[in-house]
Amino acid sequence: MASILDRFMQGGQDVVKKVRDTSEVSRLNAQIAEEEKSITEAYAQIGKRFYETYQAAGKDADDDSGESDADAAGGAERPALDEVYSGWFDYITAGRERITKLREEIRTIQNVLICPTCGAQCAFNVPFCSNCGTNLRAARENSLSQPHCPGCGAAVSPSALFCTSCGTKL
Repeated sequence: MASILDRFMQGGQDVVKKVRDTSEVSRLNAQIAEEEKSITEAYAQIGKRFYETYQAAGKDADDDSGESDADAAGGAERPALDEVYSGWFDYITAGRERITKLREEIRTIQNVLICPTCGAQCAFNVPFCSNCGTNLRAARENSLSQPHCPGCGAAVSPSALFCTSCGTKL
C-alpha cells in the first residue's frame, strides 16, 4: 500500500515539476521575443537615422553623379559611422547576448546541451550526438560548470531562486 502511495506522490511531484519547467520556459521565451522585438526596432532606428543623415548631407539615394559626399553636401562631411551608430550597435549586441543567456537557461531547464559540431540539441545524458555522431563528453563537462542545486544536483538557471526539481532554496 505504501509503495502505491509513494508512486502516486512521485507522479504528482513529476507533474508539478513539468508544469513549473513549462511555465519557466514560456516566461523565458516571452523575454526572448521581447528582446528580438527590441532589436528589430533598433534596426529600424538605424535605418531611419542613416536615411536622415544621408539626406541632411544633401545627397539623394539615387544620385549617381560621381560626386563625393562632401561635394554633394556643399563641402559638408557626414559624421563617421561610429559616431552616429555606435550606441545602436552596442544596444543590439547587448540584446543578442541577453537572448543567448536566456536560451542557455531554457536548455538548462530542459536538460539539453548543444552539439559543438552541428548545433543540434541533445539530451544531456547521451554520449554522442544523434545528428552527427560527435562525442558529447567535453560539451557535457563544459555544461557542468553551470550552477547546480546543492540539494539534488539538478542543473538550475543562474537566475533561479528555487530548484525546480526538489524545491530547495538557492
